[in-house]
Amino acid sequence: MPDTPPPDDETIPHSELLYRRVPPDPHGIYVDPTSGETRPTSGAFRSKGPEPLSVDLASRTTPQECLSGTPGFYLAEVQAGDVRRPDCGCGVVKYPEQGNKAHALVYGRGKGGALTKSQREKVAQKARFIVVDEQAVEEARERAKTEEN
Repeated sequence: MPDTPPPDDETIPHSELLYRRVPPDPHGIYVDPTSGETRPTSGAFRSKGPEPLSVDLASRTTPQECLSGTPGFYLAEVQAGDVRRPDCGCGVVKYPEQGNKAHALVYGRGKGGALTKSQREKVAQKARFIVVDEQAVEEARERAKTEEN
């Protein structure tokens, strides 16, 4: 990976969906107390270390390909334009890897290009699950009801 963040890749349209694999964990599911809608928590957008966020470009893969080799994982999506919003301030660049032509990186303002806590929260608010375990969703909803009381 480059030492300094490369410029945002303007050839990636704002409408491009970015896929993010999410480890299976009912605590990684946020339940809106008003609507009951679910989405990933900000933890889903934390890098493994001080590095940019790894994603796949939806136009170059399928959800099934993206999840291949990661049984049980959930899949979240967010539009490139949402991570680029001025209040979020991330950049997106293509970063193909051997065996994954869809791979890209989202650069944040944190150390090594990682997303800051604020950036992760903003991305999570715009993201949605496209693959998630329904039993985990029900557990998250039950937990949210318990926390309300």
